[in-house]
Amino acid sequence: MPKTITSSQLLGEVGEAAVRLRFLNMGFQFDGRSRLESGVDGIAEVMDRGKPLARMIAVQVKARESARYSSEDEAGFTYLLRPDDLAYWRGSNLPIILVLYRKLDETYFWKEVGVDSRSEERKLQFDKQGDLLDASAVDRLAALTVPKAGFGYYVPPLGGGEAALVNILPLTLPDEIFVSSTPHTAKKAASILLDADEHPRFD
Repeated sequence: MPKTITSSQLLGEVGEAAVRLRFLNMGFQFDGRSRLESGVDGIAEVMDRGKPLARMIAVQVKARESARYSSEDEAGFTYLLRPDDLAYWRGSNLPIILVLYRKLDETYFWKEVGVDSRSEERKLQFDKQGDLLDASAVDRLAALTVPKAGFGYYVPPLGGGEAALVNILPLTLPDEIFVSSTPHTAKKAASILLDADEHPRFD
């Protein structure tokens, strides 16, 4: 009897290849696991303008041809995790994300998988705008690699950062500061000082 490769096996390979290319186009490295993998298809490494940072993310890819996701509408959908996958991921020392790839419309969505052993939540809620796997997700993905314990470390804004309006003014403290109690509220005390005949002190 001739050997055959099933359509689901082919789709799985297509999905992994597509997700690998997506990560590469986002500026990440992506290395696939061997055929012995049992719940992590590849490891994505965060890079800053081509410089590897040794910050890794475990990636599990789920591919489908065209079927809609559960409760899917224009805004989002839900995805139910398998209990055996969750049990396996809870032993991970890396952050884990699930990437959903649909071949028909070439869509890529991602979500971090919580591996807290106290959590029994298997249902992930995806936002079609906020959970796209594209250049807009680079900084959020990099932030997953910051340790949850301790003081963490700095991860540069890999996606170019975002514009900010800084309204901080320089402040010079006086040589002396006088402190006194008052029966009035802060607002009332300030009003009394400003309304007094004597000009309030500059300090």
